[in-house]
Amino acid sequence: MSEIDFTLATTQEIIKELASRAKKKRKKNGTQKQFAEHIGMSFRSYQEFEISGKITLEKFIDVLRG
Repeated sequence: MSEIDFTLATTQEIIKELASRAKKKRKKNGTQKQFAEHIGMSFRSYQEFEISGKITLEKFIDVLRG
């Protein structure tokens, strides 16, 4: 799979790409529930992030740190 060019992508495409990358990394280390607990986020909120990419900046930083 090739990476998208962020300079040419729409905002929605970038959001989906970032969520997809987070999901791939998370899958290497456990379930959504385990990861959500690890970063202090509700399971449902994290699950919605992987599906839609919608998340606050603060929570996105938590995901990156996790």
